[in-house]
This record gives sequence, structure tokens and C-alpha cells, in this order.
Amino acid sequence: MADNREENTQVSVETATDGKGAARHNFTPEEKKAYAEKKQAELEQVSKQLEEGVKQFFNSDSYKEYLAVMGKFRHYSFNNTMLIAMQFPEARLVAGYNDWKNKFHRYVRKGEKGIRVIAPVTTTKEVMADKMDPSTGKLVRDAEGNPVKEKKTVTFHNFKMTSVFDVSQTEGEPLPALGTHQISGTVEDYDRFMKAIRELSPVPITFGSIPGDDVNGYFDPENHKIVVKEDMSEMQTMKTLIHEVAHALLHSREQMAKDGVQKDRETKEVEAESVAYTVCRMFGLDTSAYSFPYIASWSSGKDMKELKASMDTIRRTAGTMIESIDAALEGHERAQRQQPEPEPELFGEDDPFMKPDLGISDRSNPFLKPEDYPLPFADAGEDVPSCGDQEKGSVLGELHSAMAEVSDGQTQSQHEQSHSRKKQTPHRKGDAQCL
Repeated sequence: MADNREENTQVSVETATDGKGAARHNFTPEEKKAYAEKKQAELEQVSKQLEEGVKQFFNSDSYKEYLAVMGKFRHYSFNNTMLIAMQFPEARLVAGYNDWKNKFHRYVRKGEKGIRVIAPVTTTKEVMADKMDPSTGKLVRDAEGNPVKEKKTVTFHNFKMTSVFDVSQTEGEPLPALGTHQISGTVEDYDRFMKAIRELSPVPITFGSIPGDDVNGYFDPENHKIVVKEDMSEMQTMKTLIHEVAHALLHSREQMAKDGVQKDRETKEVEAESVAYTVCRMFGLDTSAYSFPYIASWSSGKDMKELKASMDTIRRTAGTMIESIDAALEGHERAQRQQPEPEPELFGEDDPFMKPDLGISDRSNPFLKPEDYPLPFADAGEDVPSCGDQEKGSVLGELHSAMAEVSDGQTQSQHEQSHSRKKQTPHRKGDAQCL
């Protein structure tokens, strides 16, 4: 079961720096070499922590409880394992209908389709058979020399098709989950980090609802896509996405054919989660509480053969992902630094001179001087200047002059009427208009 409790914690994502906290860029060749060597040493250290952490978990009480329950599940043959994988690729724990009910107190949900496997069938039958002398191993005959017959129970071994169901198709009492609860917490620069991972992924990534409490995401090799459960914490979402991207990089049919290998489900899950832990750890995110139990649950035993056999692949893939994410984060920073400052738009809605009232109603207009404000905004008690004084050297004065020139083009009669009105209506002190 997933633990959906959230904590108000924020984790800082550590990017490559020059040792002074500044993002690294324009390093000299010697500095780049030193940086690469430092990262390689850190990667080796994290790999050792991974192996030691999983090893310690194998000795925990949680793992012992897990083994006690897992021991009740049948071990399927190679042929049946292939049949299960073909019909239900995401199957993990399968059992028959009655086993789920009687051994685990879980019940198959109505409408679930069974996974068909081959099951051995043992039958017995009584037959009349020749009697053999147990001491000599020879046929026993009667006085007339005829073979003596006796009843024997003969066992016949056959096979039949039967149905099993995965744990995701059942409900009831919870099974031990080795403590793989969802991790909580927010991450600094979460959006930038997620963008960098998206750019690294070889397939599209989508977010949506996924049935089942124990499935946080999956890589679909048939449709070449990754799906991650929505509404998880930032830290869980990042770890899950890196896990699925590792699957896409390592376990697509094309990639395994290119590498000339075929990997079982256990190896795939151990590799993907180990890469996710390593990448997150290198960026300052500790997912050990989730990753160590998860890796242990997919390992075939305490010898951790899957983890040890894949360690080179894990380190190589994690190193490649770290470099790609690091470069993407640096590229985002560089692009942001080089982005020019937006210039104010002239003659647009932000231009104060394009306002209908020419800035008259907004005394905070930065483009106008105090003398440019109209008369209604004069301080109380001040004498209102004459039109000539007000217009002289001001923006509004220039506008009035331009309007006067336009008025000269009017007809003579209109000009005389206008001139007559100006003489009859002199400027009055305190009047807000200038004619």
C-alpha cells in the first residue's frame, strides 16, 4: 500500500558547481577533467552505498516477514513464466483462486480475466497387473505356470490448462510490501529538473491515473511510452520518472537486441531502481527508504546476483543520465541568462501618451513633469498661471499650438467667430480651461 502522507520538506537539487555555489560553465579543460574525476569517484561511492544498503536490508525483520509470506507462493517453471509474461506483462505475484482465498485471505475481483498456465495433474487408477517377486524381481506363476495377477494402484501424470491471478487482480488483507511506501517532500527547481528528464527520455511521457496502489508508473514497450501516476509528491514523481526512463533506455526490445541479451523481470527491476537511486543520490535526493526494499524484493536472494551482475550497467547508465541532466540544467540557465530584457512597447497600451486623457487623470505618469499637469490638479491656495505661462515649454502647450495651427485652416467666417469668442470670454482666475 502506498503511504500518501506528505511532509513539509523541501530538498535542494544539487547541480554541478565550481565549488563556490555558482553553476559551472566555461570551465578550462583541466577543471573539466577534475570535475569528471570527482563525479566518477562520487558515483563509485554511491554504488557501494547501494550494495551495502540492500545487503543490510536482507537482515532486517521486515525482510524475514516478507520471506515467510512469499514462501507460500508456488515457483513456476520457465514455460509457465513465459506464458504469464505474454498474457500479463505486469504480473508479479500470481496464485490460483483458492490459494488467494485460503492462504492469503484475498479474493479475486469480479470480472477479472484469469492467466492461463500449465498445471500438472496426478490421477490414480486400480488395475490388475502381473505379480512380481520382490526378492528376485521375477514374475510369479501359479502351479499351472500362468502369471499370477494382483490389484495395483497406478499413478498417471498429465497436464491441463488452469487459471491463476495476479495480486493486482485481488483485494483483501494486505501483503507485506517490504516498506516500499511512497516518499514525500518537495524539490527545489522541480520544474527545471523534470524538464531535463523529459529531454533525456527516448519515449514520450504522460501523467495520469494508474489502477492499483502499488504501481507508480510503467514503461510500455509495445506503444513506446512512459506513464507516471499523477498527484504524487514531487520527490516520488521524480524518482519514479527516472526509474521508468531507465527502463526505456535499457529494456526496450530494440536495445536488448542490440546488446544481444534477454533479461528477466527481476534483473530489469533491479537495474531500473538502482539507476534511479544512484541518479537521485548524485543530485542530493535520498530515496534509500524506498529503493533498498524495492531492490531487495526483486532480488532472487541474499547473494544479490542481479545487482552484482548489473553493477557495471547501472553505473554506466546512471553516469550517462547524470551528465545529460546536468547539461540540460546548465543549458536552461545559459538560455535564461542570454534572454534579452523586454523593451517597453511604444505607441501601445502601456505608452502613457496613448491614453485617451493624455495622462491628465494619472498624476503618477513618469513621462510628464509637474508643470505638465492640468489646472484641476493645482495645489490648493496656489495661483493658477495664465494660459501663456502654462503652455510655455510644456507638452500640453505644444499640443495646443498644433491645434491652433490646424484651426488656421478653417474658413474665414469660422476664424472670425472663434476670434470674437476669445475676446468676449477672457481667462478667469480659477477657470480650468484655456481658450
